[in-house]
Amino acid sequence: MFGIKGKINLAFLSVIILASAGITIFSYRKSSAELKTAVDTGNMSLARATASDVFNVNDREFKQLQALSKLSVIRDPDVDLHEKWKLINSCITDVDGYIGMAIYDENGVGWTTTEKYTDLHEREYLQVSMGGEQCIMDPNWSAINGQLSTFYAVPVYDEDGEQIAEVVSVLDSTELCRTVENITVGIYDHPFVINVRTGKYVATYDVDPVIEGKSVYDGISDGFKSIVDRICNGEDVGTDVYYD
Repeated sequence: MFGIKGKINLAFLSVIILASAGITIFSYRKSSAELKTAVDTGNMSLARATASDVFNVNDREFKQLQALSKLSVIRDPDVDLHEKWKLINSCITDVDGYIGMAIYDENGVGWTTTEKYTDLHEREYLQVSMGGEQCIMDPNWSAINGQLSTFYAVPVYDEDGEQIAEVVSVLDSTELCRTVENITVGIYDHPFVINVRTGKYVATYDVDPVIEGKSVYDGISDGFKSIVDRICNGEDVGTDVYYD
C-alpha cells in the first residue's frame, strides 16, 4: 500500500495526466477545426480562381468577335465572304491559343479555319448563331482541323439589321486543360471543369476524358453523385465531403 507521500505523488501525477489529456484534446479539436477551415478556404479560392479564368477567356473572346462583327466591311453584304475570312484571320496571326477563324453566310455555308468552302449549317454552334444568338460549345475533337477545339460564334447583321453571316473563332481547348493542370489541390490532385447541363468534362489535367466526351457521372459513388447533382442544378455547394 502507498504511504501518505506516495498517495500525494499519485494524486499529483493523476492531475497532471488529466490536465495534459484535457489540453491535448482541446488543442487537437481547435487545430483540427482551424486546419479544416484553412483547407476549405484554400480550396474555395482555387475553385473561384479557376472559374474566373474560364469566365475571362470566354468574355474576352466574345468581345473580340462582337467587335469584328460590327466592322463595316464585315457588315457589308457586297464584300466577298472570302475577303472577310482573310481579314478576320489576319487579326489572330501568331496569337497563341488560336486554331483559326471562320465565317459563314446566313445559311451556314462559308470558309472554315482551314480555308475550305463548306456547308456546316448542321453544326450546333452555327445553328445557335444563325438563330441570332452568340454561342460557345464545349471542347470537341474537330474533324476539320484535327485538334481539340472550342468554338465561339456570333451573328453578323448588315446596316438594315438583317442577319447576313456568322463569325466563328476556334481556340485550342488544351490551353484550358493546361490551366487546371498547373493548379494543385492538396498533394497531387487537380480541379476540373464540367458542363452543368450535360455533366461532361470541359477541362481536366488529362485531356483524354475531354477528347472522349466522358462525363463526371461516369462511375462515381452515390455520395459524390448527390454533390454533383447540386452543382449541376446551379447550387453553390461551397465545401462538402463525401465518402467513397
